[in-house]
Amino acid sequence: MDRKRKDQPLAEYLADLPKGTRIDLPWNTLSKDDYHEILGDPLRRIGNLMQTASNRDLVVEAVGLLDTQIKLTLTQFIATESAKMIPGRGAEIKNLESKSLASKIDLAFRLGLISLEEQKELHMLRKVRNCFAHDPDLHNFEIDEEVLGLVQSVPPRFDGPAFEISPRQRFATLAMALHWKLSQQGTEAIATARTV
Repeated sequence: MDRKRKDQPLAEYLADLPKGTRIDLPWNTLSKDDYHEILGDPLRRIGNLMQTASNRDLVVEAVGLLDTQIKLTLTQFIATESAKMIPGRGAEIKNLESKSLASKIDLAFRLGLISLEEQKELHMLRKVRNCFAHDPDLHNFEIDEEVLGLVQSVPPRFDGPAFEISPRQRFATLAMALHWKLSQQGTEAIATARTV
């Protein structure tokens, strides 16, 4: 069987294979789009990370996915007619690509896209990411007092009987809940823009 070429779209490569064929796709043959097509939506990716990844990979990738979603939500909101009525809008959104995650979180709050509680939760996730990113010896939520304190400062994000969940589970479920909320805000911004 021929191997997939880097410049060959994944769908084209898969179309010629008999159904049920087991394939081996070397990562260096996948484009960024191929990678996202295989892994699916970000919530599933965070769930998969929760099950299989190291703590560092979970934290860095989950917060990276949140950063991407915040940027998308802001971009979608800014395109709406209602956003055009906000004074100073141009200055707020200028150079969105170069803004830090902290700046994007605060902008989403100022524009009313997230609540004060969600702003605090997103900043907590960002701070945990920074701890893992800047300390090469940090491999576990429980061994760093700052990380453990940050994660435990936020109540678990689910209804039901109270039971103990690990800081890792708390981090991942919060990241998933906030990602879902942000993606819904982006969808609502698009819907609003179409009805105005």
